[in-house]
Amino acid sequence: MRPPGLAWLFFGFGGRIARQSYALSILLQLLLFFLVVYWAMAAGENQGLKAFAGFAFTGVAFFNLWSSLALSVKRLNDLSLPAPLALLIFLPMVSPLLILYLMIREGDPNENRHGPPPMRQLRGGGN
Repeated sequence: MRPPGLAWLFFGFGGRIARQSYALSILLQLLLFFLVVYWAMAAGENQGLKAFAGFAFTGVAFFNLWSSLALSVKRLNDLSLPAPLALLIFLPMVSPLLILYLMIREGDPNENRHGPPPMRQLRGGGN
């Protein structure tokens, strides 16, 4: 069985991910966001570059929204918690706390209805 790829990681809602994968993915999202903001600010008075940076910002914003939801659902799956809790990611005062919780809380070490623990999945599923 092939290990899941980046498309599944950022866009898929099924399965489980470990807290390390979740944390690194969230950091990548922040990096993309700050790079686009920096690029827009560095455009200065160049209107064409500012417009292009605006489109890039919109693309990164949609990517970050969708992938934050997908990552949070998979992380909640790993914790054996209900997936609709991932919608809390859209509440500004709750979002940082949820992200921190999902980064810190250790996953369920046993197989659950979403599959085996993430690291065992990548190693080939051996017991």
